[in-house]
Amino acid sequence: MFKSIFTTRLKFLYLIVPFFILAFVYHKEPTRISLDEAIKQKLVTLELNSTGNYRGNSVVFKVQNQSTKPLHITIPAGNLYHPDNEDEQTLLQLQDDFIVVNPNEKAYKVINAFCTESGDGCPTKDSGFTLAKSDNNKFNKLIAYLKDHQVNPLSIQPAVWAISDNRSISHLSDASANDKEFRSFMSEVTGQKNTWYSSPQEVDIDPYGNFVFETVKISGELEFDCRKGVKIYQDVYKEDGEMVMSTNQSFTPLSDHLIFRFNLAVRGWEKGDYYVKVHTGNRELSRFEFSI
Repeated sequence: MFKSIFTTRLKFLYLIVPFFILAFVYHKEPTRISLDEAIKQKLVTLELNSTGNYRGNSVVFKVQNQSTKPLHITIPAGNLYHPDNEDEQTLLQLQDDFIVVNPNEKAYKVINAFCTESGDGCPTKDSGFTLAKSDNNKFNKLIAYLKDHQVNPLSIQPAVWAISDNRSISHLSDASANDKEFRSFMSEVTGQKNTWYSSPQEVDIDPYGNFVFETVKISGELEFDCRKGVKIYQDVYKEDGEMVMSTNQSFTPLSDHLIFRFNLAVRGWEKGDYYVKVHTGNRELSRFEFSI
């Protein structure tokens, strides 16, 4: 009887030990490796496709692990995604990401990347990309800034276009202290003047994949010297002096120096240069130029 019990227990151990060994092998920690090194060592194969977006969730990573070990792969900021179709936009990854792939398996992940060519067509869904590296020092500065600062998500794509296409940094938000700090940073990076106003734009894509930009409002702080107790008016003119808007309303300042928030809806306005004229009725106090 003792021999029978011993034999049964031994058989049980023969069954359970391999199970624990397999479990240990399967759950071992993934090897951490950069994407470049994983490709160089031929540990993975890579396929890149478009989601049909030009910003944010825009690139699908398909990684096939060719090795017998799980991999934790770092996908570094600074990657460029060149489209197979040269008429479409190259995208830029601004922040580090990662993907974990089990041995001999394929994994998928959507990566945030942003358009660097506003004059080209939006990437077509499921179209392919080729991986490259950015050597643009201005982009490198933006990437470094994003590692240490919280930035309004609505300002990220306009910031990329300010570098790649010299589009105005006025399209970045200036609503908060963080926004203002980022605008100041982008002014230094691009060499553009940090305008007094913000001019957010709506971006549509036409049937041919091209961008259509429309400025929807002008907002910012007007600051000027005046005389306490005098009625003040504000009108808007085209660059050539043609008046396009008059409030016909006045306000009376309580001090000799005034700062106030200006907001103007400009959807549908003709593109060009304009200015806000602040005056007392017969004397101009200041003017503030803006562009649409």
